[in-house]
Amino acid sequence: KAKKDSLNKYYAWLTGKAVTVMGSKKTVRYNHIQIMFALKKFMDDNENTEEQYIPRLPTFLGEKMLCDYVTATRPAYERYMSSKYGEGWQKVKFSYDKGGSE
Repeated sequence: KAKKDSLNKYYAWLTGKAVTVMGSKKTVRYNHIQIMFALKKFMDDNENTEEQYIPRLPTFLGEKMLCDYVTATRPAYERYMSSKYGEGWQKVKFSYDKGGSE
């Protein structure tokens, strides 16, 4: 059940999830690369944390934690996208199905 819950939360971020930002609701959509950068930073931040105190994946994929980590890793993400896709990287669109293909 926890694995299914995690996959559903992950897929929700890829396809668009309603979140509260500054008191108002808006739909936020992240791509798999943004989530990867956020997860790597989360892992780095918790490298020396005792296992029992590290939030589990469903908690990480919760609204506030993932949004905070995506914001924190935005400069690195933008550099990566620019180097991989060139100057028009903002126009790159990823298409996701339940299999999560690019």
